[in-house]
Amino acid sequence: DVYVVDGRNSRIQKFRSDGSFVMTWGSSGMEPGELSGPAGIGISRTGGVYIADTGNNRIQYFSKDGVYLGQFGKGGSADGMFNQPTDIAINSRGEIYITDFGNNRVQLFSLDGRFLRVIGKKGEGRSEFIGPRSVFVDEEDRVFVMESYKKNRIQVFDSMGRYLRKFGAAGKGRAEMEKASAISLISQPDNIF
Repeated sequence: DVYVVDGRNSRIQKFRSDGSFVMTWGSSGMEPGELSGPAGIGISRTGGVYIADTGNNRIQYFSKDGVYLGQFGKGGSADGMFNQPTDIAINSRGEIYITDFGNNRVQLFSLDGRFLRVIGKKGEGRSEFIGPRSVFVDEEDRVFVMESYKKNRIQVFDSMGRYLRKFGAAGKGRAEMEKASAISLISQPDNIF
């Protein structure tokens, strides 16, 4: 199945891999199951669908058929709170990484929404972010975080959140980016797109 975050329409659309439409869920609002400018999506191994409900500063989760199951987070800057969550990635242990764009960090949660830890803080050095936009976890549970606001770089962390390396920079030359918006990897660990 293919899930599409239809941000401007505040809904999720589900298709089969051949492109045939299956269903849609969500509508604009603040109540459980309603969305406001959703931006990111993550699918757990058990089929749970996790949505970065950006405008409502929360994460909502649904069954694979769009049944509302719960939510966590609210607006703020304390641990477990969000200021524009923009993307979601789920590691092999079923832990959820969420880019917290406005708070300049990545937060880690359990599948049921229990806060676990933070990666990063505001800044321009190692393990620091200015507007983290996208997150991806590879097969070895390394965490790739892309910043798009000022630095336009990708920082890589191990499964415990320890800094490993960075690549990319702001600009128009080779290995430079402007307004980078998403990151994904194919199954071969040396290829990043």
